[in-house]
Amino acid sequence: MKSFFRFLMHNRLYSLINFAGLTLSLALVIIIFSFVDAQRRISKSLPDYGNTYAVTREGMTIMCFGIAERIEGLPECEAASTFSSPTPNHICEFQGRNFQTDAMSADRTFLEIAGVEFVSGGAEDFTASGILLSETFASRISSDTDPMGMRISVDSTDYMVEGVFKNLGSGLIPKTDIIINNEAPSGPAAVYMKNPLNYFGNLTVLVKLRPDADPFSATGKINGLFEDHDYLNGKLSLIRSDELYFSDANISLNKGSRKLIRNMLAAGLALLLLAVLNYVNLNTALVGKRTRELAIRRLLGSERRDILFRYITESGLFTALCFTFALLLAAALTPVVGRLTLDPTQTVSSALFRVADIFRPLNILYYLTLCLVTSVTCGIIPALLASRTPPVEAIKGSPGTRDKRSLMKIFIILQNAISITLITLTLTMEAQTRHMLDRPVGCDYTDLSYFVPGSFFRAEDRNLLMERFRQLPCVAEIGACNGLPGISASSYSKTADDGRTITFYMMGLDTSAFEMLGFNILNQTQECLPGTMWMTESTVRLIGGEIYGENLTERFIGGGYNMKGMEQEVCGVISDILLGDAGEIMEGQGAIVNIYDSDDFNLQWKNFVIRTVGRHDEALKMISETYEAFCRQQWNIDAGTYYNDYLSARLKDNLSDELLSLRLTELLMLLAILLSLSGLVAISIYYTDSNAKSIAVHKVFGATSSEETFRNLRLYFGITLVAYILAVPVALVLCRRYLEDFSYRMELSAWIFIATVLISLAITFISVFFQVRRAAGVNPAETLKKE
Repeated sequence: MKSFFRFLMHNRLYSLINFAGLTLSLALVIIIFSFVDAQRRISKSLPDYGNTYAVTREGMTIMCFGIAERIEGLPECEAASTFSSPTPNHICEFQGRNFQTDAMSADRTFLEIAGVEFVSGGAEDFTASGILLSETFASRISSDTDPMGMRISVDSTDYMVEGVFKNLGSGLIPKTDIIINNEAPSGPAAVYMKNPLNYFGNLTVLVKLRPDADPFSATGKINGLFEDHDYLNGKLSLIRSDELYFSDANISLNKGSRKLIRNMLAAGLALLLLAVLNYVNLNTALVGKRTRELAIRRLLGSERRDILFRYITESGLFTALCFTFALLLAAALTPVVGRLTLDPTQTVSSALFRVADIFRPLNILYYLTLCLVTSVTCGIIPALLASRTPPVEAIKGSPGTRDKRSLMKIFIILQNAISITLITLTLTMEAQTRHMLDRPVGCDYTDLSYFVPGSFFRAEDRNLLMERFRQLPCVAEIGACNGLPGISASSYSKTADDGRTITFYMMGLDTSAFEMLGFNILNQTQECLPGTMWMTESTVRLIGGEIYGENLTERFIGGGYNMKGMEQEVCGVISDILLGDAGEIMEGQGAIVNIYDSDDFNLQWKNFVIRTVGRHDEALKMISETYEAFCRQQWNIDAGTYYNDYLSARLKDNLSDELLSLRLTELLMLLAILLSLSGLVAISIYYTDSNAKSIAVHKVFGATSSEETFRNLRLYFGITLVAYILAVPVALVLCRRYLEDFSYRMELSAWIFIATVLISLAITFISVFFQVRRAAGVNPAETLKKE
């Protein structure tokens, strides 16, 4: 191996480019693999995930309380549980001190299905008057004493501490400070227990099937249990818990993104392929420099297979060196990549994305396999090229130059094609993201902020806080709301006479909020007063009405499209608005805006929409300080603001998945460009050195340095254009597939492909110009003397 190391030292630039490119690529592939593996393990966090299913209704996990009780009677069912996901900002009082906490409700069966581990107490001790604390929260409220058996108050209701459990949050089940029994008379589940089969909300039902049970058959039997229920009969289905983690049906539990994982894997493999092509290309370029050495070995008795083995072994040694440094680099870059590619508000996304995951024994085995495959791939082509040369011809000169250059051109074209595809895809993602940010909302969000009080606020507390906000100099107007366009909204579904399932998103506004939002009114049939409602134009079409008709109330209520107990008069029709958090109008969906009186706005989740004056940052600070002072005065707690930001910022937050994918793709595109740049620099040095005689001869016959510079540049520009022609169809397919995920999407524009060409040509020019210019400027006499 001494000759190999001497060879690397004599060709430092080539070696450095190979080492840096392969090391960085392997490091990012290791990080990506560790993240994907962590996400897979999160999805399988329930002890018996293979037999544990969530019940969904029309593709959503929002359930009612009585479903689990009926399902428990099925022979296929081993256990069934109902629980709520944690909600923030509950007030907990313990030994005269107040704390702000997260809380959820559950039953004993949930503790077993979820595999909740106890530090003290256990599932069998959990009663209707009891409460369970997380290990962290127990230490926070009582660091010196054991809270077991002590009284604790949550939202003015007293409980007994009956257990302390190990912290949740690193799996499918979200983090919570407190678990309250479902049967607690004043607990979070109490409101659902009163209407066990009619009140849908923040409840999830988990079913553990017997190992020999058929999920498809069980689904049919479950639906058969609800033949007496219009909202449930034929609409329930099961989704396995590990699949639920990545599913759109997952509304309130920890959630992963298949799209992000898919993009990370694709980008990581593309980056590794670029590095391998770079490595193979440079090794192929250097074959000629080792021809004499290998020819002598052949003359001394080495077989062709020995040469093959030697090249692959050297490649393996070099790759192993890169891999060692890549592991260390991956460990150092993991937090950085995590901040760049993961949503900081989704703590579960990085819950198991730790440096320690990189060094798991099973992962190391996978990496070694990857290292072996990379070694063979990187070494086999140069080895075949070197071993096929007859020793006598090799001693005479550098044979196979034409074959070698042809291979190198092919690799450069492939490398550039991948880079061009990434550039095109990144530009498309950037343009689509901007297109989404500029999408019409259907109302006016100028200077409007959105404030969400703590969940422990009662209706009268919200009214008092509203009055405090009105007195602030930064507040011009304030209104009450329950859901906003493109922000959040509740929904219900109805089955039309023709069998269509229609979903209506419902928002509640007082008259002040409605006027502040400035909806585009298409048709107003009566005065906008509390107790009326507005329909969007899509809603009117869904119920078969006429936008400018006068009988909208009759059509809506008489056609049975209203939710049970909702008999408001239709005030008129407004233009379509963004729906839900997704912010997109989908087929079969409409929206309803209910108008309430602000003083009688006693909905549990009454929030505020505020029009401010002056600087936005100062207004947000003033609103938060007023809220925190109000909490200290009312409850003697330091309650942080749950949500306080402008609606335009909230709309941007709703595109977090797209922004994360964009950042990831931009990062990898930059690395791909750097790899292409470094590869082209190294190859251009090789080409200019090998073409030195040709340049000298042309100059002897009258060519100028500038003419020779541009003559040689044409070769590289030609390679780039060929790569572009190959990359465009692939990029077109990928861009169209990416845009298919959006109902509000842009049209692919020619400027994206024009910009890609210009960027590609600029990369080529920057990579090779100085090498070609240097070679063209050499005195031809000096070059010909060397020959």
